[in-house]
Amino acid sequence: MATHWHDDHIKGLSKTLEACASSAFAMPISMCKREFLTFLYAYENQPKLALGRGGTEILNCMKQLKAREKKFVVQDKVVQVWDSETLSHGKRVELIAVSPSEKRVEDFLRAIGSFLDGIPERPSMTSPPKSRIHTSNKNDLSIATVLTIGDFALLFGADVEESGCADYGWSNIVTSRIGRVPKPHIYKVAHHGSIGAHHDDIWREILEDQPISVVTPWVLGGNFLPQDRDKARIKSLSGRTFVTSSERLSLKKRYERDRLKMIERSGVKVNGCIYRSGSVTFTIDPQSGKTTSEVLAGSAARI
Repeated sequence: MATHWHDDHIKGLSKTLEACASSAFAMPISMCKREFLTFLYAYENQPKLALGRGGTEILNCMKQLKAREKKFVVQDKVVQVWDSETLSHGKRVELIAVSPSEKRVEDFLRAIGSFLDGIPERPSMTSPPKSRIHTSNKNDLSIATVLTIGDFALLFGADVEESGCADYGWSNIVTSRIGRVPKPHIYKVAHHGSIGAHHDDIWREILEDQPISVVTPWVLGGNFLPQDRDKARIKSLSGRTFVTSSERLSLKKRYERDRLKMIERSGVKVNGCIYRSGSVTFTIDPQSGKTTSEVLAGSAARI
């Protein structure tokens, strides 16, 4: 599944798709639309637009999908079902999309269509106005999902943010999900734990009380998520809280000394670091639906 087209979520996805030749492929329904594909083809690899490699990755996936099963996802669509008879634990498993809303998709495509009106026959390297780029925010179409395993559920927040609009983001998801069971006991926290993806009613209405929360960190230049205040907020709302990576690798740890000297002699100044990858694995008792253990690998940690 391509939850959306940000590099940190789909980098390398086309190679995975190629290797998994029998798999189906799911993506937001807008990604199959003419407006979106025209937009990607027109501005592919134009650095001044700051679209990153995500667009190219999606195009590479689409080229492989002509003879493959494709699932185009919108809110409340059942993405996949695994019948209980086919699984060793004997529980029915269902993956349901809780975003994006049809209104979000409609408005996104309208914005892209308006943006395309200004594209010349051969696009120049001149960046269009920032306000128009903003209307095609890559997170707008992010697919958040609920995975149910019998009476147990998990919420994967992807990069869905809160816009304050009833038709979009978490406000829309909360309205759609209130009263639905089972309530998720594990929450992969949306958008790396940022305050922009927080909504009080995710915790009050959608999730079980004191859920297990897992945060995936993000870094770009000197910007990091989650920040310390984000960790404190999430921890206060959770029974247990984990981060999949807690160790940042500086340039000195990433590259050999001679290579760093060569970069320095070239007159290029490089600042940056990355997180050392890790993972959090839970074991769930199939009868009680409770987590019986967790295993932290790499630089994953409990907050």
